[in-house]
Amino acid sequence: MPAWLHIDFPEGIDKVQYDLTLEEKVISPDGYKMNGTVVNGQYPGPLIEANWGDTIRVRVHNKLKNHNGTAIHWHGIRMLETVWQDGVPGVTQCPSAPGETQVFEFRAMQYGTSWYHGHFSLQYTNGILGRCLGPYRKDFYLLFRTYGNPWTQQCQL
Repeated sequence: MPAWLHIDFPEGIDKVQYDLTLEEKVISPDGYKMNGTVVNGQYPGPLIEANWGDTIRVRVHNKLKNHNGTAIHWHGIRMLETVWQDGVPGVTQCPSAPGETQVFEFRAMQYGTSWYHGHFSLQYTNGILGRCLGPYRKDFYLLFRTYGNPWTQQCQL
């Protein structure tokens, strides 16, 4: 990694763990029943939450009976040094087959709200999606690169 790109992130306090089970279920997201795909029996899926620097470990259990592989894409979450955990079949990984469990592990390196979703076929439009929240801290570092001279500035919210 280039020196100008390196930012020290704090070691997290926790290793947060989640289990997400993907399966079919009849859902009514707009008031009309449809065959959907859900996370842990619910639509939308459960919240995933972590603090800055925490390691997030998610076990995704593919219980789909429709012969679909799957992967979870962590939308907008920086995968610095863990790009293979990004959850895009055919780009960063292969999908997991029905009956298999796939483990994703990465660090929470930025602030804000984001979401996760199935990244195979029409899975997220059929219901495989959920929210990601955090991290929560008052101080953080922004990296700026101007005219080839990088500098960092500590910012307070």
